[in-house]
Amino acid sequence: MPKTMMSMILLLVLVSAANAQRDLSDDPTAPPSGSSGSAGKSSSPAEKAKPTAPPKFEASDGPGALPWLLAGGVIVVLVVGGFIAVNITKKQRENSSGPREAIVPEQGLVFKDYRFQSHLMTGQSSQVWEVVETNSGRHLAMKILLPEQASNPAMRQQLFHEASVGQQLAHPNIIRIHKVDRNRFNPNFVMEFFPSGSLGLKIMRWQKQWDFIREHAHSILKQAATALAFMNAKGWVHRDVKPDNILVNAGGEVRLIDFALAQRMGGGGGFMRKRKCQGTRSYMSPEQILCKPLDGRADIYSFAAAAYELVTGRPPFRAGDSNDLLRKHLVEKPVSPEIHNPQVTKEFADLVLQMLSKKKEARPNDFHMVLMKLKTIKLFKPAEAKAV
Repeated sequence: MPKTMMSMILLLVLVSAANAQRDLSDDPTAPPSGSSGSAGKSSSPAEKAKPTAPPKFEASDGPGALPWLLAGGVIVVLVVGGFIAVNITKKQRENSSGPREAIVPEQGLVFKDYRFQSHLMTGQSSQVWEVVETNSGRHLAMKILLPEQASNPAMRQQLFHEASVGQQLAHPNIIRIHKVDRNRFNPNFVMEFFPSGSLGLKIMRWQKQWDFIREHAHSILKQAATALAFMNAKGWVHRDVKPDNILVNAGGEVRLIDFALAQRMGGGGGFMRKRKCQGTRSYMSPEQILCKPLDGRADIYSFAAAAYELVTGRPPFRAGDSNDLLRKHLVEKPVSPEIHNPQVTKEFADLVLQMLSKKKEARPNDFHMVLMKLKTIKLFKPAEAKAV
């Protein structure tokens, strides 16, 4: 109970007691102090022995002690009762807003308005689950911080940054963010559920997925480039374009995801200022590695590295350690994709190598130029649909 409320209650009790004491001391039936009878006269033994009748409380005698005590008691009861009622209401409101501690997602668990359906992926700080909205039956996806990260300010800020950027990007090839929950114990956001796997998973099974890749690679790259053109036009650099962040369903439809590292063109600002050198080493542009101000051409470089991997089954650079890998991005010229897969056309190989230029000025100016070139060339030669 707050100290202020306790002080008020104690004050009321003391006031009630003081009034009661005053009433008793002012009782007209009580003899004056130091007197046993009439003023100026001594009492006789008979008078001393004569019993005194108890005082009678008449209506004209005033309120007396008992009503004051009752009034004080009523006030105390009202104050305490009101305080208890307010706390009960507050507790009910808190309970209705969700759990009071971090939950551990599991299949079938109902969390607020959603039921966890199936686990989709786990990252370093979060999980993604397919969830069902209980009041509509709609299938969505929820990205929620792991319990041990729920109170980490940096992880919370990154999660909310990702959701905020995604909410600004309404595009058919970009995952749609529906709702953000800044809950103290279970921070999360709910997004479109796109039943698919990532392009990275298909590349991991490149040999087995070759027929799918040959059929859909051109469309996949055009859709991804269209999404990135829109994002760059809105003033954002994705900074983590890679196959794992491109979702592709069985029909070849694409959704671009994961805006945790997205940054305004030209530099950091706000949350990203201290973290602007982040990225995935196999796909980072030279200027991103060197922590220079970025524009859409940094995403073009990463897009080219992903495209290279899509048509060859391997990234443009490999190395024994991370520092050597970054060095290759800075100084080493990649071999043509044709070397790793002779079915790749020279026109497409040349475009990929241009997009992988060390100097951003040598790359296409933007994704609109990339799209114009993609529309006029083929990715693969007219040969049998069989991987080499």
